[in-house]
Amino acid sequence: MSKFRSSIILAAAAAALAAFASAAIAQSTPADGVTVTAPRAITGRDAIGAAIEQVNMTSIVRITDLDMKTEKGAAELDKRVADAAHKMCRELETLYPVGNPDANTCAQRAIRGASNQVKAAKGRG
Repeated sequence: MSKFRSSIILAAAAAALAAFASAAIAQSTPADGVTVTAPRAITGRDAIGAAIEQVNMTSIVRITDLDMKTEKGAAELDKRVADAAHKMCRELETLYPVGNPDANTCAQRAIRGASNQVKAAKGRG
């Protein structure tokens, strides 16, 4: 392979990596939504006997339709984050009954984990 062709392939790979990284960063910005992650520690083993230690469920709460300049928009964001956290934590508790924290504590942690993104989204209003 020629030096020129190697350079083109390397440049193309670098461009693809940069585009992928940009997309990943764009997905996590409060402009599009708030990422809510629900944690659940599991005590036990999977089907092949491997220990399971942590399971997370993540949801993106969309905010593009909310007006953060209003109290109503900010309150709706809080509601959506709380609803997403409670829904995911109930589902994790159903899927993994032997684990902790309980669904309410899980939801509180998920809401707290998203709080910086919520503040940033509200600050954009």
